Amino acid sequence: MSQGHVLPTQPGYGATALGVPPAPPGKKPGRAVRIGAVAALVVGVAVCLVIGFWVSMKSAPDDDTIAAGDCAKVWGTTSDADLEKADCVDPQANYRVAVRVDNGSEACPSGDYAYYKRAGLDGYRLCLTLNAAEGECFEDLPGSISRKTACGLGKHRVGKIVRGTTDRMTCGTDTTAEWALVYSTPERMTICMRKL
Repeated sequence: MSQGHVLPTQPGYGATALGVPPAPPGKKPGRAVRIGAVAALVVGVAVCLVIGFWVSMKSAPDDDTIAAGDCAKVWGTTSDADLEKADCVDPQANYRVAVRVDNGSEACPSGDYAYYKRAGLDGYRLCLTLNAAEGECFEDLPGSISRKTACGLGKHRVGKIVRGTTDRMTCGTDTTAEWALVYSTPERMTICMRKL
């Protein structure tokens, strides 16, 4: 044996020739990415559901107990209306609920009803009459959300309200049939309107 030389030894089990154990096999990088993507998707769907629920509750009337005979403030557009239950003497209470149909797919009775529809499993349709008194004025008639307003040029004044009939001709010369609103329920009624 010569000095200065070390005889090589056999490496032990699991060791390399340099004496360092090999690194454990790594996880495939694609699996972690997939798990992260699925987690993000689940969180995203949950957030969307919470936001959707909040929006549907926000756009719903202040309570779901609105019924026939109640009055409401309705504003917005015909395709995106908001509704809030109101006291019938409130000047902003522009509509009265004639009929509440808890199956939102059923139509309103025969007449000139406006309607508010809440979609969903607990959806309903409110058939609305104008909440009007003789002498009051409205704007945006017909076909839009009608609002009470001060009387003036271009507005529509309620000339008379004839109860017990849905005949537009009962308005006589005070108005044309175009501006007579008829309702069959809850009571037969004709509202005679005249454009100023």
